[in-house]
Amino acid sequence: MKRICLIFSILFLLTQGLGKEYLVKIETPSSEITTQLLDANILVIAEMNGFVLSIVKAEELKSLKSYRYQILDEEPKTKQYFLIRPIDPKQIATIKTRLKPLAFDGENFLVQMTKVTGRIISDFNIERTHLTLKPIKKSTGINYYPRPLQNPLIEDMVNRVSLDSCLGFVRRLQNFRTRYSTTDSCRAAANWVKNKFLEYGCDSVYLEEYRTDYAPNVIGIKRGLAHPDNIYVVICGHLDATSNQAPNFCPGADDNASGTAAVIEACRVMKDYNFEYSVRYIAFTGEEQGLYGSEAYAAAARNRGDSIFGVINYDMIGYADATPENLEVIGKTANPNCQPFVDYFVACADLYTNLATNVHMVASMPNSDHHSFWSQGYVAFCGIEDYWPVNPHYHQTSDTIGAGFNAPDFHTEVTKAGVACLASLANPIMPNAPYVIYHHYWLQDSLTGNNNGRWDAGEEIELYTVLRNLGQVSATNVSGTLSTSDPYVQILVGNALFGNIGPLDSAVNLTPYRLASLNNTPRGHNAIFNLTIQSAESTWSYTFSIPVNQFMTTDPIPDGPRQPPLYWAYDNTDTSYTYHPVYNWVEINTIGTRLSYAHNDQVKLVELPPSFGPWRYYGNRYTQVSISADGWIAAGFDTLRYYRNTGIPSADGPGAFVALNFDDLYPNNSGSGGVYYYHDEANHRFIIEYDSVPYYDPRSVADKFELIIYDTTVTSLTGDNIILAQYQTANRYTSSTIGIEDPTEAIGIQYLFNGSYHPAAAPITPGRAIAYSTNSPITCISTAKINLPLIEDLSLEIYPNPFVGKTTISFNLAAKDFSVLKIYNSAGRCLRYIPVKGSIFVWDGKDGEGKKVTPGVYFIQLDNKLYSITKKALMIK
Repeated sequence: MKRICLIFSILFLLTQGLGKEYLVKIETPSSEITTQLLDANILVIAEMNGFVLSIVKAEELKSLKSYRYQILDEEPKTKQYFLIRPIDPKQIATIKTRLKPLAFDGENFLVQMTKVTGRIISDFNIERTHLTLKPIKKSTGINYYPRPLQNPLIEDMVNRVSLDSCLGFVRRLQNFRTRYSTTDSCRAAANWVKNKFLEYGCDSVYLEEYRTDYAPNVIGIKRGLAHPDNIYVVICGHLDATSNQAPNFCPGADDNASGTAAVIEACRVMKDYNFEYSVRYIAFTGEEQGLYGSEAYAAAARNRGDSIFGVINYDMIGYADATPENLEVIGKTANPNCQPFVDYFVACADLYTNLATNVHMVASMPNSDHHSFWSQGYVAFCGIEDYWPVNPHYHQTSDTIGAGFNAPDFHTEVTKAGVACLASLANPIMPNAPYVIYHHYWLQDSLTGNNNGRWDAGEEIELYTVLRNLGQVSATNVSGTLSTSDPYVQILVGNALFGNIGPLDSAVNLTPYRLASLNNTPRGHNAIFNLTIQSAESTWSYTFSIPVNQFMTTDPIPDGPRQPPLYWAYDNTDTSYTYHPVYNWVEINTIGTRLSYAHNDQVKLVELPPSFGPWRYYGNRYTQVSISADGWIAAGFDTLRYYRNTGIPSADGPGAFVALNFDDLYPNNSGSGGVYYYHDEANHRFIIEYDSVPYYDPRSVADKFELIIYDTTVTSLTGDNIILAQYQTANRYTSSTIGIEDPTEAIGIQYLFNGSYHPAAAPITPGRAIAYSTNSPITCISTAKINLPLIEDLSLEIYPNPFVGKTTISFNLAAKDFSVLKIYNSAGRCLRYIPVKGSIFVWDGKDGEGKKVTPGVYFIQLDNKLYSITKKALMIK
């Protein structure tokens, strides 16, 4: 079968030509296969039972050769697709015959929506899900859900859940007569829910309009005292309904006034409590038409960077076909955080309620609003009375209280379980006791550091932590104890006092903690600390991190992962480093050779002129360059087409290449938007220019950028050619890769990937220049304190220099104050800190850890409180 599918794909290429996109079904016998596809940047748009759906370009089909796949349709972005599931399984055979679906996973059909199929679908009672054709996101969220513990505040909230209140909400929603998404009655129901959220204490409520012809989503926000903004928990249920007489009469008591009523009741019983984290109560619309409302919200949340602990989605929780009824709790196998979240909900239900649960972990269940959150990588589950629903009144006008909604006791227990889970995650704050939290920190590095406000390697800092009391009574005699297991930092003073902290008040430690970092602290290191806060009333523990030796945007970027690095990326904001570039655009569109691409993803091989010489890159010599239409240039011969950008390093793209602006581009062969190359022999450089080349989508956006490779007369210290990337415009770069990669595809520099910059990278703006070379960073170290002149008898001598093994440092300071010698490497990192007395120090070539340093350039600085002087020393073998 695999061979047949591959032959079929090749025939498509031969008969239809390159450049087309296809809707492809890829078999996934396990969730690990899905993860592999996502890691390989395959555009997965939906996960089904046993397969995924993907959009693949014709020339990309070869990357699927190790998978079993089938081409379902061509040019999918010009069409509309739905997943549909018949409510009555007996209709499956009829649907297959009449609709001729593209695929079927045993539960859901994939159907292209046309006027004809739309009319046929209206003859069936189905669930439908709109296929967005947008890539699903990798999972996000927290990995650990602590075991829920009995909490009297949560018990009180759960006990407040009332059967009469829940039933009243269901009845009111049923009595709107119809809540079909496109009706004024559904809009009126949305406004009623909004007023309920306001009545029940939400700090803000808004209507989210996502389509002009649909009623809006309703979002109620209860802000957490510690985390009031984009860190929150969600309970949701869809507000809209449908029936066999839609849109005129859709009472929808079970589907889904029951879920919406649970959301409103949760809001009601939690209104008198404060929480550490925020809670969002959401009533979605557009669910019955294809999850349009939740799709809009979840995508916007991911784009905002919202951190959602978990989503409780209730859909049909008021019908019992047997007693006692169980709640089916449905999670997603491919999301590694979903099982712990489901387990947490079940534990809350066991702890606080009498609800019986039945857990299903599935590959796919695209039939309710949790699916929209799954597609964005969020943790969510669907709580439903039966999976698959057996309610005979499902999507019927008989879905009313007493028929479709026949189990108010069960509904009440499900609501209680939702409240228990929601409140446990949001963490209620005791009203009659203090509740002290760690809020933030600041540090001072003026003690032995360079006073730049950062914690650099080899520095001692003073640390201040801000605590906040979220409780309603004072915390007395507050103290804090700091601890860490980090091997690169030392706690010199780990205890501090804060005094008394009043209700909703803050305090900072009266005396600072004192911390020191080692000289060999890795670049970009994060040190993790535990802070134990103790008062006369209680004890609290928190974890936080402090970056040590962090990258700044004005620092160069090393290649990796490895130590020591070989290549460095310097941009033109790294002005304190000797090798930073200066932007100076070289225009060649009137003098260069224009490349003609037969296809928008083609790669052209160009011979380097003999007078230029070879391009030495990562120690290898190349006499050719491969220039891709998609913004990357490989050293040597590499004409495989890679249009979908990858991270760096990655084995899935080209090797030994420069990602100048690696994206799916669409160069023109005439007029503007071309690609040129030119050998500027007089200035010792080979230039490749992308002259306002459009992006593939949208083609109305273009960028102008160039790569300059200097010849062997302008090399770095290792003999490798210096490379300069320049960017004249910055209209997009949101889905690009910028950086370099070595021939093994295991080492590189990722300056930018899909909108995410390296911490030391300055954003790409017009006039940005990035130089890639093997020259290690050399910083300019000041020879005098600011605004203080050097005195005449301040001296520092190093002999022998150059030296092997050890050298003698002699010095004289007129001021007889405390003095230190500091030894820096060429990257500006302090390796040794030596308090000195007298006038001579013999350096044995070791750092502060007692380890021998490697031969190279070092800077010796003599410093006291008023003056400093620096000289260079060279250690040789």
